[in-house]
Amino acid sequence: MSEYSVEKLKAWLITVNNFQLCNKILSKKVSKLGLTLAQHEILIILLRDQPLSQQELCKKLLVTKGGISVQINKLIETNLVERQADKSDGRISLIKLTAQGEALAQQAFELQKLHVALMFDGLSDEDALAAIASGKTISQNLSMMEVEK
Repeated sequence: MSEYSVEKLKAWLITVNNFQLCNKILSKKVSKLGLTLAQHEILIILLRDQPLSQQELCKKLLVTKGGISVQINKLIETNLVERQADKSDGRISLIKLTAQGEALAQQAFELQKLHVALMFDGLSDEDALAAIASGKTISQNLSMMEVEK
């Protein structure tokens, strides 16, 4: 087991702060597209991988089914996503982008790519790879902590 250190506490604090600030800034940017941050995340996931069940979306977003239902219903009302029955199991509804949703998701993704590029300005690809390696280790540690509940 790793020992506590001031450096690790500082790394945790800056990570949490950066995450919150990143979400705050991105939230402002996607609001100009008429989206909340949660809706943006749903559209981006569906742009990469669709159709998905509500349960699969929840898993990817790390949210509860109840929390995502409201967002999906709003996206359906604005004709950005639609539900369709799963052909292999009619009890399951799959969520997919509409043509309008795909166009908006693509705009949102372009905005997100610019956001990431600006956020990492001044850092090399090697710096990014080091951050990825550290992030993966932290993610594994958190997964183990979750199992230990």
